[in-house]
Amino acid sequence: MKLEKMDDFFSSRVSIYERHMTTQVTGIDLTAKMLEQLENKHKERKLTLICGNYLDTEFGCKQFDAAVAFETMHHLSHLKKLKLYQRIHDVLCDKGVYVECDYMAETKEQEDFFFAEFEKLKNEQHIVSKDELYHYDTPCTFTSQSELLTKAGFTKRQQVFKHGCTIMLVAN
Repeated sequence: MKLEKMDDFFSSRVSIYERHMTTQVTGIDLTAKMLEQLENKHKERKLTLICGNYLDTEFGCKQFDAAVAFETMHHLSHLKKLKLYQRIHDVLCDKGVYVECDYMAETKEQEDFFFAEFEKLKNEQHIVSKDELYHYDTPCTFTSQSELLTKAGFTKRQQVFKHGCTIMLVAN
């Protein structure tokens, strides 16, 4: 067997390399336009895209090896986040991994302020529904996120990246 330089090996196979990939992606978003943009950007990929609310969409149990949430969890209350984390835990295979990258509060006082301010705004605007989603940032601290993940059943949680208030965490 003749050894090939790594760069030469992959360069000669660039056009067929993705045929060997078996990654299947399921994406969910509330906004059809976001999903259309994703589909247009990756026309060559087989994507399963769901226009809906990930708080309500049923995914079954032990269906995925990984779940990723990007810049979305800072819109949810602690209770909704806990319920979603429990659903994510249940949908992951036994050695599944959850990756979250999101804006997080730096202190518990800051976290409490954001949640109190959101409640104040809802009261002022006479919004009484607990089920409807409204755009307002209510980021938690990494410690609060970690506690919610523990309650949801994740045994390992770690911060793997931080830039300003953006943190990436991995949970197993």
